[in-house]
Amino acid sequence: MTPTDIAVSRHRNRCTITWSDGAVQELTLADLRRRCPCATCNDARAQRQANPLTVISGPVPSAQLDAVEAVGGYAVRFCWADGHRSGIYSFEFLRELGGLQSA
Repeated sequence: MTPTDIAVSRHRNRCTITWSDGAVQELTLADLRRRCPCATCNDARAQRQANPLTVISGPVPSAQLDAVEAVGGYAVRFCWADGHRSGIYSFEFLRELGGLQSA
């Protein structure tokens, strides 16, 4: 399954993905950032899950999107306003995030 279109509405804070099977998926930018699959974000989520009282220092991650880049033929990279760009969102991972609607 591959996207045929990825549209970002910064005004609505949404990303809409149209898939090759006709399904349409709408995700919030905040949820995309919160679910970033990079190692740093995965480690922070694991720390919070292991101990919900864990305090993660540093600035709050930005959910403001600067760009979306293709990564080969299997993924996209979301480039966030705070400079974070190490998360590679495979097409399979994006489909698993939910928000699918029939065309």
